[in-house]
Amino acid sequence: MKNRPALLILAATVLAAPAARAEDMVHAVARSLTDHPQMKALNYSSHAAQARVGQAYAGYMPSLDLRAAGGLEHTNSPTTRARAGDGKEDLSPTNLRLTLTQPVFQGFQTKNQVESNKFDADASVWKLRSSAESLALEVVRAYFDVLMNQRLENLARDNVAQNRKHLELVRSRAKSGAGNQADVNKANARLKNAEAAFHQYTGAVAQATARYTLLVGKDPEGLEAPVVPRQLLTGKVEDDIQTGLKHSPVLAEYEARVRKLESQRDVTTAAFYPKINLEVTSTRDYDIDGTRGLNESLSTMLVMNYNLLSGTSDLHKVREAKQLLGQAMADLDLNRRNVVLGVRNAFAAWETTKARQAAFDSQVQETRVVRDAFTEQYKVGQRTLTDLLDAEEELFKSHTNQITENTAEQVAVYQLLSSQGRLLEVLGIEMPEGAQLARMGLGESLRDAFQQDLLPGKGDAAAQPATP
Repeated sequence: MKNRPALLILAATVLAAPAARAEDMVHAVARSLTDHPQMKALNYSSHAAQARVGQAYAGYMPSLDLRAAGGLEHTNSPTTRARAGDGKEDLSPTNLRLTLTQPVFQGFQTKNQVESNKFDADASVWKLRSSAESLALEVVRAYFDVLMNQRLENLARDNVAQNRKHLELVRSRAKSGAGNQADVNKANARLKNAEAAFHQYTGAVAQATARYTLLVGKDPEGLEAPVVPRQLLTGKVEDDIQTGLKHSPVLAEYEARVRKLESQRDVTTAAFYPKINLEVTSTRDYDIDGTRGLNESLSTMLVMNYNLLSGTSDLHKVREAKQLLGQAMADLDLNRRNVVLGVRNAFAAWETTKARQAAFDSQVQETRVVRDAFTEQYKVGQRTLTDLLDAEEELFKSHTNQITENTAEQVAVYQLLSSQGRLLEVLGIEMPEGAQLARMGLGESLRDAFQQDLLPGKGDAAAQPATP
């Protein structure tokens, strides 16, 4: 054949083409942490908090201000009137002033503001970590939900096929005179009920797929059942609670918020101290105050500003800071209780699903034996059609419960790990980049201030095209 070489090449190409790539759960979680808009937003927020640390450090640094002015000036003063003429002077003055200001003492405001912003950055990092844990658990649930509904859909399809077999058996018996049309109608009705259940689970698969796609950013393809790390659970709720209290990113976030507000309380006390700056000023003036010519000056001054009265606003700011600190400490205590509650609920869910799973496994075995026995007995007239159809429906329900509870038990394992803040660690997935930021020092703030991507108009988030 003239086309044989081409056919061989085509066949080799088809055989060599990779199948649709299966995606395991770890890759699905990792993809969501990279691509999900919530993670991107929190990543930006974490970097913004770091930038605020740099802003606070600027309070230690000098500022340099340039003032330039020019225009028209009409002067009638004792100086101009002492001169010959009408005592008036119309000039075009110019003024150039360069001022270097170095903060010397600000009532410890800069020190406390730096600490406050550092703890705020810590809180942002821990918020990103806790959100990553929560999103990972949502992806795990969505992953298992797709697998579960696919299994239920296949089970419902097999149930339809089994009910069709029963219908054919009943029709055969009716034709032979061993049955009647009422039995045929009853078997057909059960078949329609099985078909309705199949369509229900087909819709459930579509809904689970939509949820998965929302979280992961792509449709599920060839999902593989993961190996559930049950061996990492202690089986002791009190031990799990202590682990949760030690590793919970939520508690770490609220602890950082308490420390932030402690420092912010100290920031408010700076209003009761004088502000001392070192100011070096150079001026170069022409034709100022009705006097023609150049006027230059250079001064170095230690300047103190002390607010003696500002109503009662400063006192109320201190009071507000103390109340906000008390609120943050109460929030920390509430979240500590929530962590304990979350671990206890997750542990109870795991224990419950384990027990129910064992019961349903046994039920499936027993109902399958009953169904098979009733089928043979019906063929010889020892069982009614209702007995057979009820046994088939009972097997379907028990098998459905088995699949559902098996999935619930597996998800409960991951939920228990997540309640302890260990889910991503167990999955071996790195935290998002914004959750790995180190604390910024003065040197880092100077270095980062002049990074090319942080300069105005460079790498702005708003200027980046949206991910489709």
